[in-house]
Amino acid sequence: MRKNELRVWRDNYTPWTKQCFAEGLRLNVHYEEKDFVKDIGGRWCPDKNGRNGYSRTVFKSGYWWMPAHMLDQKLGPNIPAIVNIFDPKNSDDDYRDDMCNGLTTLEWLNDNKMIARQYGDVTESEGLLEAISNSTATEHPCVLRGTKIGTFYVWSDLDVASFSPRDQNPKFTVRNWYTLDKAREVWDNLSTLQRQGLEQ
Repeated sequence: MRKNELRVWRDNYTPWTKQCFAEGLRLNVHYEEKDFVKDIGGRWCPDKNGRNGYSRTVFKSGYWWMPAHMLDQKLGPNIPAIVNIFDPKNSDDDYRDDMCNGLTTLEWLNDNKMIARQYGDVTESEGLLEAISNSTATEHPCVLRGTKIGTFYVWSDLDVASFSPRDQNPKFTVRNWYTLDKAREVWDNLSTLQRQGLEQ
């Protein structure tokens, strides 16, 4: 994300208040902020578009993410409270030296407007099943070459989706769980197969 795009994105930032059902949270981080994110446990995910499957550029091609198990960790006093390069507090001498005082990683990421969405694989858990039982999904039948192969269920408020194959025994529901990003990718791949089938 370019600097101006990041500024606009942060101007419209909504704090992350949802549960994290995936491996972690994907972040939008500026180059000048990356060392702080790394210091609190953030990880770098390079884009798979370069040599040997990964980009040769270290920062420009990829993104940072925070593992879910780190979100409740209390930060030490050596981490500045505000590192957001667009926050006026970051350029104010009275605030610049403020350090974290018992903030969790999640609170710090929200204060610095970095959380974009969930990242990685979603694993079925009691917490996830309880959350979806208290929410409503939209259903999207998936048809491939004229045959229904299953249904995508999307819980937008939870940022998760599942795919259930057709003709299941209702007592034994097999689901593949996805973040919304991954579900879109799977849907697009199936749509491509559908188009190829129609062209043949």
